Amino acid sequence: MARENGKPATIQPGLPKLPGTPAGWRKSRLGKHLFEIKRPVDLCPDKTYKLVTVKRARGGIEKRCESLGCEIKTPTQFTIQSGDFLISKRQIVHGACGLVPSELDGSIVSNEYAVIGTHGGIDLSFLRYLSETVYFQQTCYHSSIGIHVEKMIFNVERWLNWHFNIPTLLEQTKIVEMLASWDSAIATVRRLLENSKVQKRGLLQQLLSQKTRFADFGIDWQEMQFNSIASLSKERFNPSLSDKQHQCIELEHIEQGTGRLCGYTKTNAKSSLKAIFSANDVLFGKLRSYLQKYWMADREGVCSTEFWVLRANPIVCLPEYLFYLVQTEGFLRAVNVASGSKMPRAEWGVVSKNQFLLPPLEEQHKIAGLLKAVDTELFARQNQLVMLNRERQALLQQLLTGRRLVKVDDSPIDKAVT
Repeated sequence: MARENGKPATIQPGLPKLPGTPAGWRKSRLGKHLFEIKRPVDLCPDKTYKLVTVKRARGGIEKRCESLGCEIKTPTQFTIQSGDFLISKRQIVHGACGLVPSELDGSIVSNEYAVIGTHGGIDLSFLRYLSETVYFQQTCYHSSIGIHVEKMIFNVERWLNWHFNIPTLLEQTKIVEMLASWDSAIATVRRLLENSKVQKRGLLQQLLSQKTRFADFGIDWQEMQFNSIASLSKERFNPSLSDKQHQCIELEHIEQGTGRLCGYTKTNAKSSLKAIFSANDVLFGKLRSYLQKYWMADREGVCSTEFWVLRANPIVCLPEYLFYLVQTEGFLRAVNVASGSKMPRAEWGVVSKNQFLLPPLEEQHKIAGLLKAVDTELFARQNQLVMLNRERQALLQQLLTGRRLVKVDDSPIDKAVT
């Protein structure tokens, strides 16, 4: 999502301004401690090599593919080793950098990447965390050459000339240990969250397919076309008839695969045409429906026309049940079959004619109630994860800028920056 300056949120284009040097730290040029490593490799045509990719926003380094030497089109390649700090020269403005994990030791990269080593004054694990600071990101942006942000090329020598405030190696080790413990806690919550999502998908499959039923219900389910279960609202917001602002839901405001609302914008009389929704309507993202953007409205508002606004037929379907029906594999399969390939959008004329099994209203109520309880637990874990990430980021910025100093033999202390 673009920010007000027109650049993606992953970019920090501001002019780097190094704050005062904290007590016990030293202001030092990066090139005094870091250097670019080049380990050229002669490709053997019949040998298999691992090639890697560096994800944006410090998302990690992953294997891209395995290829025979004769299949690699760029002949100039370099070996990387576990623990190297790897930078994507074309993507570092988006934060594409990280430490090479042990499982990718011996992989190769082209000269589109910079492999950074250390003379000893900066621990590379510390550098990995340092890369999350605003100042670091700004130095990478201003060390890159090019007019268009997506075509900028990182200049390693220019970057190594920037000055940073560097703590002692003992402090670096302590900072890394503290932040690594936060990362471990966050990873645990993330695993629990993923397990909850898997369990929910299993429940959806069992409960909404009649494979598993509650003991007190025995009436057979009825097969119905989707357009008999729900209607597609085509109401549109007319700016000329309104002089007040409304909450507007866009696709990016819905968390993928959960139905969790993460934000909204404001729309007013000058806004372009939007769809109108009411409380208990179900919004389903018809653009790239495989992204699974859905939300059950708890208020009136307007939304992007890239949503279907679905309204449950009250005679046969509860709104809460409709919300879970659009999350099932059967519904998503029907939607994706009806989507084009170039810019896939769900086609109502096709999806509306698909048949779905529908239980009686009482059973719908019980099914939806159970799944809502699962969602409540799932959202609680999500909120916990958000809170932990926020607290970790605040701590990281304090530790890496020296606003909060550490004792190498005790807990962190707050101390004024000199």
